Amino acid sequence: AFLFQEVFAGTNFVSLIQQSTGAFLDLLAEEEPVDHPHLAADLSGFTFAVDGTVIRADLDLEALTLTFTEVPHAKPFRGFAPYWANPVPPPPPPPPGTIIYEGTTVGGPTFDRPDGFGGTTGPVNYHAFEFTAEEAGVYDISSQQDYDGYLLLYRAPFDPVQPLENFVAGNDDLTSNRESGFRLLLEAGAYVLVTTSCGPEGDPGCGPHAGNFTNMIIPPQPADPEGPPEVRIFDLTRNLLAPGESTTVEWFVSSGTPITCEVDWGDGSVEAVPCDADPSGLESASHPYAEDGHYVITFTATNENGSAEAKGFVTVHTEDTENFDIVVVFANDLLSPTQMDAFQAAADRWAEVITGDLPAGEPGDVPADFSCLGEPAFNGFIDDVVVSAAGIPIDGAGGTLARAGACVLRPEGTNGDLQPLPLYGAMQFDIADLDMLETEGGLHSTILHEMGHVLGIGTLWLGNDLVDYEPETANCRDATFTVPPRFIGTNAVTAFESIGGSGGVPVEDEFGPGTKCSHWDEEALGVELMTGFLNTGAMEPLSVITVGSLADLGYEVELDAADPFTVPAGLMAPASAPLGYDEVLLDIGKTR
Repeated sequence: AFLFQEVFAGTNFVSLIQQSTGAFLDLLAEEEPVDHPHLAADLSGFTFAVDGTVIRADLDLEALTLTFTEVPHAKPFRGFAPYWANPVPPPPPPPPGTIIYEGTTVGGPTFDRPDGFGGTTGPVNYHAFEFTAEEAGVYDISSQQDYDGYLLLYRAPFDPVQPLENFVAGNDDLTSNRESGFRLLLEAGAYVLVTTSCGPEGDPGCGPHAGNFTNMIIPPQPADPEGPPEVRIFDLTRNLLAPGESTTVEWFVSSGTPITCEVDWGDGSVEAVPCDADPSGLESASHPYAEDGHYVITFTATNENGSAEAKGFVTVHTEDTENFDIVVVFANDLLSPTQMDAFQAAADRWAEVITGDLPAGEPGDVPADFSCLGEPAFNGFIDDVVVSAAGIPIDGAGGTLARAGACVLRPEGTNGDLQPLPLYGAMQFDIADLDMLETEGGLHSTILHEMGHVLGIGTLWLGNDLVDYEPETANCRDATFTVPPRFIGTNAVTAFESIGGSGGVPVEDEFGPGTKCSHWDEEALGVELMTGFLNTGAMEPLSVITVGSLADLGYEVELDAADPFTVPAGLMAPASAPLGYDEVLLDIGKTR
C-alpha cells in the first residue's frame, strides 16, 4: 500500500491505495495544505503536518477507523517532513590527482558539435578546458550539469571550426540528461575537455540548452596490494550477432598482486585468458555463437585477495529479412527469465499488427558504441527495429513503472513527408515494480505499452503534426488547453469512428509531460493499451485505434490483428490504483 496526495476542488486529500486489491480509501480531506504525509511500514498509522503542527493518525484498516494525536514538538514548523534523520555523512575525498572544476556555458562561444553520426549539430554553447594526462592508463571523466549537457574529449589542440579533428569520445547522458561522462584508456599527453549541450536553444529533442556544470577528471590510481582486482574496462565489440558470427570482448584489469582471468561465454564454454595489467592497451578474446538466444558473458579476475566480475550481454538472432520483426537485446541481468520472455512476447505481438518489412539499417545509421540511456554500447546489424531492455531502479515500488522511447530514427527521406521511423530504442523498467507487475498480471501490458512508445506511439505524434489542440502556439506537453488535444491521423480517426467514437481521438490532457499529449485519454478510452495508466489485472486491448495510429506514422499494418474494443459510452474515472507508466517519453530520435 502507499499514500496518494492530491488537491481536488480546493480540498487537500490524502488517500490510501492498496496495490493488491486496487482499493482507494480517502484518509484526509482538509481545507488547509497537508504537508509530507508519511505511511508507517506496518500500516499501523501515518504522520502528517497541517499548518505547522505534526499529527499522528493511528490506522485500523479492518475497522476503517482513524485516531488522531498531535505530536509534541519543540516548535511549529512548515515545509519539513514529519520525521527526523541523521545528517548525511560528507562524501569521501576525491582520489589523489583528481581535477575538479566548475564552469558555465551561459553566454559562452558557440560551435557545431559532433553528432555521433559522422556529422555535426548546432550551434551550441561550449566551455573548453585543457588538461594533461601525466601517464597512460584508465581515466574516469564525469560532468554534473543543471541543464541538458553533452561532454566531448579531444586530443589537444581543439579547434571549434574543425570539430571532428582530434575527436576522441563523446557522451550525452548517463543515468539522466543532467549527467555525462566516460571511462577511457588514454595515452599520456595533452587533452581538451569540452562541455556543451544536447542541442541548440529550442531543440524539441533536448532539455535546457545552457547552464552550469561541475566536471571531474580522475587519473589512474595505484592498485591496492591488499585488495581484490578491479575490472576497469570491459566492452563488447558486437552484442547482436547472426548464428555463426563472433563477438570480441576487451578488458583492462587493475591488481596489486598476480592475477588469473577467465571468460565464461554463456553457452557452456569457459576460457582462461590473459589479464596483464599493462596500462598501454587492452587484452581481448573472441568467441563464435552457433544458435539463436540471449547469452550472458562473465569475465572473472582473481588474485590472492579475492575476485572481481564484469558482464556483457549478447543476442544471437536469425534475421527475417522479408517480414517486420523487433529484436530485443538485454542491457543487464536484472530481469528474470519469465520477464525476459515477456519482452519477446511483446515484440511478437507488435509484429502481428505491423506487417510491412522496413529497409535494413545501413552501416553508420546507428553509430559505433551507441548508448541512449547509459545502457551498454550497441554494436550490430539492424533489420527492422532493435530494442534495448533493462531493469533499473527508478523511484521505488508503486510509482513510475518504466520509461521508453525511440533513440535513433532511420535516415531522412525514408518515410516520405513523415518523420523517419525508429531504428533503435531503449526501455527501462523499475526493478521495484517488476515482481508486482508479474504477480498481478500487469507485466505483459506494461512491456507492450512501452514498446509501443519505442515504435513511435506518443513519441512521434507531435513531430508529425498529428495532434490538434489550442492554443496551437503552446508546447502541447506544457499547455493549458482552451481546446483539448485530439489525434487527427486519418487511419486512427477512421478506426475510432468504426467502434463508436466521433471526431478526433481524445489525447491525454493531464498528468504532466510524461503522460500528457503522448497517450490516449484515460477518461475517454479507459483500459485501452496506450492510455497513460496501467489497469492492473484488467485486459488492456491493443485496439484498432492504436493500430491505425501506426499506419498514420508510416507503418504497413493489419487492422484485423487488433484486439476487440468498443469506445466507452461515457467518461471513465482514472484507474483506481493510478500507476503511471512513464517517467519520460524520449523525443530524442536522431537521424543521420
